[in-house]
Amino acid sequence: MKFKYFLILAITIGYSGVNINAFANPNSIALEGKYFINFATGTNWYKYDNSDARSELPDSFTQHMDSYDLTESEFDIINVNFALGYYISDKMSVRLNYSDGIELGFFDTLFGDENYDADMDLIELDIKYDIFNFSDNAALFVTGGLALHQVDATIYERVDSQRVTLASDSFSETGTKLGMGFQWNFSKRWGLKAGYSRLDYMSLSRRYAVFEFRF
Repeated sequence: MKFKYFLILAITIGYSGVNINAFANPNSIALEGKYFINFATGTNWYKYDNSDARSELPDSFTQHMDSYDLTESEFDIINVNFALGYYISDKMSVRLNYSDGIELGFFDTLFGDENYDADMDLIELDIKYDIFNFSDNAALFVTGGLALHQVDATIYERVDSQRVTLASDSFSETGTKLGMGFQWNFSKRWGLKAGYSRLDYMSLSRRYAVFEFRF
C-alpha cells in the first residue's frame, strides 16, 4: 500500500475512534501554549534520489562529471537536525525544522575517486496533529507541510595533489511533505518523537528519532 493511502487510513481511524480525552488523567502533561525544541544527531536516516539534484545543475557543471555521478538512490545518516516549535493546543503544534550536512553522492565520494562535492540543507515548516492517544502522554500523530531544499555543489580537478575548483553552483527547490509518527512525553519538559516523513522532491524519505525539550 502506498504511504499516502496508509496515512489517509490512519487519519480516518483516528477521527472515527472513541474520544479518549473524556477519560483523560488529570495528571497528564499540558502542552498548549508551550514552545519546544527538537534536536538530534546521527538519528535521522535520509534516503533520496540523486538524479533530481543532477538535473538541476547546469551543463557547464555536469560536463565534468561521469555519466553515473549523482544518478543513484542512496542514504545519509551523518547529519544534524534542529527544530523550534509551538503548541497551538495539546494536540496540534507548528514547527520549523532544519537539517544540515546531508551529503549527496556520499558513496561515490567514499568508495570512488570522484571530483565533486554536493551537500544539501533542508528546511521544513510543518503542522503536527495527534490522531490517536495510546495513553495520557503517548500519541500517534500525522504531519504535513512545506520543505525547502538548498543544494551547494562544487566540481574540481587535482593538480599536483591539490584540488582546483572548476565550477560551483547552488540552487533551491521547494516541495511538500507528509508524515506520521509516535510521541512519548516522559516528563513535563522532555519527550521523544519517532516517525517517518515523505517529501516529493528527490523522492526523499526520512526516518527519525528526536528528543524534545519544552519551555
